[in-house]
Amino acid sequence: MNTNFNQRFQSTEEKIERALFSLLKFKKYNDIAIKEICYEAGINRSSFYAHYQDINDLMIKTEQKLSKQVASIFNPKQLWNEDVFVKLFQFLFENKAFYKAYLATNEQSFMEKNDFLNFIDIVNANGIAQKFEYDETLYHMAFFAGGIKAMAKSWIMRNCQESPEKMA
Repeated sequence: MNTNFNQRFQSTEEKIERALFSLLKFKKYNDIAIKEICYEAGINRSSFYAHYQDINDLMIKTEQKLSKQVASIFNPKQLWNEDVFVKLFQFLFENKAFYKAYLATNEQSFMEKNDFLNFIDIVNANGIAQKFEYDETLYHMAFFAGGIKAMAKSWIMRNCQESPEKMA
């Protein structure tokens, strides 16, 4: 039985994601058909549907997976280090075709709740939160996280014209 822990199941999921990323380099998200993803991935439609309900589900689950990778970039000991933000923008650059398509859809949860909650945990673990009252800390973090999110969105929608180093 296929499960999320089955190696073949995971391998098929990775093929589907790679096919999506490949197609997004040349086509708009709304113009991609499941048939094309299956052909590109070398799988049949039933394999696709064993993983995802439709292309929207694929986009949402892929964004959630990438979101976890974004969250892992933030290290509590290096939160304010420029290298952390270079890594963040390099990651976004490497996945810009996906993020550009994702931002063009109605699913606007880009760098939302999970990343923000992870950011709060990192700030708390780093001891920065101890310098402020709790409510004040939440506002500071919301402001900072919102700014990073807005910068990243704008940069991606402008096709990442500046280097990740400049954005950091």
